[in-house]
Amino acid sequence: MISLIHKLHKKINMHYQEFFSALIHLLYSVSKSDKEVHLLEVQEILDIINSDIPKIFPEIPKEFQSLNNHLAIDEFKRLYKNQITEEQAYNYFIKFHENNKSRFNLDINLICYQLAAKVAFSHKGVNEEEKQFLLKLKHYLKID
Repeated sequence: MISLIHKLHKKINMHYQEFFSALIHLLYSVSKSDKEVHLLEVQEILDIINSDIPKIFPEIPKEFQSLNNHLAIDEFKRLYKNQITEEQAYNYFIKFHENNKSRFNLDINLICYQLAAKVAFSHKGVNEEEKQFLLKLKHYLKID
């Protein structure tokens, strides 16, 4: 996945903060797909925010990466605190994807799916609800 991330950052030509927000909604929705956000899922999302996302946009100066990480964490907290449903969060990601469809290529779709799968696998593997969520996402993103 790391090589895909390095290849990917040059291909994204959308507003990265909006992309991060949509991605956080996606990660939240997969963590909530079984109706409960587990601590290990939250830890995986934090790892993605602090490690994977900066690799997607390495051209962002370190001080802005720190700010973006903080904003992404705040976005996740807001979703959790306001008890946003997995469907609402998923639909937010889908709407962003639809509005930027020409900017999403197979590589970007694949990284979104892989990050969602990392969250799903983080707590005792994938349960049936998470499996169904990932299948729905895979179908929507047209990933074989």
